[in-house]
Amino acid sequence: MLHDAEILGARWVIEGNYSRLLPQRLERASGFILLDVPTTVSLYRYVRRCWIRKDRQGALEGGRDSVKWAMIRHLIGTTRANRARYRRMFRDISLPKVQLASPEALDAFYRGNGLTRNGAGISG
Repeated sequence: MLHDAEILGARWVIEGNYSRLLPQRLERASGFILLDVPTTVSLYRYVRRCWIRKDRQGALEGGRDSVKWAMIRHLIGTTRANRARYRRMFRDISLPKVQLASPEALDAFYRGNGLTRNGAGISG
């Protein structure tokens, strides 16, 4: 599995909330960042990614995102329901950690760590 091979490396960053893989990640992680933005922000970013940002970092070549009701339901229902679980998990993690609960907090994190965002992704 690509995931298992990746977390054996000396340095890695993995984005995503694949809960069943999280214990493996936490065993090898040196830190934890929880992006806990409001549902409205997630919805806005999803729609923007599908309709406006066609050249986004991480997109599959030739792939096209389109707005889907299933994803909207996921963001409104599942993601919101998981939010409390992730906050409890965050509270119990003993790793160095940071919780970013707004776009402004995310921007401040980038600035504070010498990172910049551009159209192609993160650099720094």
